Amino acid sequence: MKQCPKCNYSCEDSDVICKNCGFLFNLDGSNIKDQFDSPRETQYSNSASNSSENQPFGINNQYSLQNNGLAIAAFVLGIIAVVFACCDGIGAIPGIVALILGIISLRQINNSRGAQKGKNLAIAGIIMGGVGILIGVYFIVVLIANRGRIADFMQQYSSLIQKYQSSSNS
Repeated sequence: MKQCPKCNYSCEDSDVICKNCGFLFNLDGSNIKDQFDSPRETQYSNSASNSSENQPFGINNQYSLQNNGLAIAAFVLGIIAVVFACCDGIGAIPGIVALILGIISLRQINNSRGAQKGKNLAIAGIIMGGVGILIGVYFIVVLIANRGRIADFMQQYSSLIQKYQSSSNS
């Protein structure tokens, strides 16, 4: 475990950035304290007049973590899967895609060593994708099991329509 020099948060040794404040650790393996002692750092530290856009990237400035794009896609497709699962099982298709994208994004987030976020979005996408698949498959099974009843209903409905059309033409 290493400690962030900016906020004193305990970080994993493999983390590239502090998950608490966004401090970017040295990637070359040099001592973290060297970041503060470098001449490049001293010209930007403790200066309230300098804006963050004047600071060089990665030298003790706030680094915003990016959400993994696949995690966002998995989440959105998971919502679509749940919403459309009752529509003749159509939701199973985006559910499968949400499940796959969620698993891939979860692996990418875990392998990023803290450089990406969105783990909760990926997990939610996996769960909603799975629910969409289950509901979709259930509706498909119900439709197949009741195809005889559905065919009878369609015949009765079409005969009622024909009777109505013939009575309205007279």
